[in-house]
Amino acid sequence: LPACLLALGGTVQIAGSKGRRSIAADDFFRGLFETALQTGEVLTAIRVPCGRRRMRYGFAELARRRGDYALVGLAASAEVDGENVRAPRLAFFGVGATPMRARDAEKALARHYARALTPHLFLSPYTYMPVGTRGKWRAHRGGIGLF
Repeated sequence: LPACLLALGGTVQIAGSKGRRSIAADDFFRGLFETALQTGEVLTAIRVPCGRRRMRYGFAELARRRGDYALVGLAASAEVDGENVRAPRLAFFGVGATPMRARDAEKALARHYARALTPHLFLSPYTYMPVGTRGKWRAHRGGIGLF
């Protein structure tokens, strides 16, 4: 879930004895089991921007066996307008102590690879893969992932 929060550009709402504050997901995760929470603070809400018509989302993970915890994965979002990609956000998990954004890849995607990669990285907002789906449809959709 932390990688999804990063990819979606979410924020974390915090309350404590000094008052309330809001922290961007990019600044919230600091290390393994470490966050920006200070002594006496609690997380009170997680806010994620509402989806928009031109937004596209993707999620891929790699596990040794079906049902295992993921070894590594990627949560992604971007605004797609025809052949143009705006504000791509690529958040990897399982590659370090915290989920991390691939900022150089985001820049490259927005500048150079929009036309070639957009149909393959981001699913339609109405496309999903039901649990237990088998056959050609599942094989096709599995090819959309990054791995």
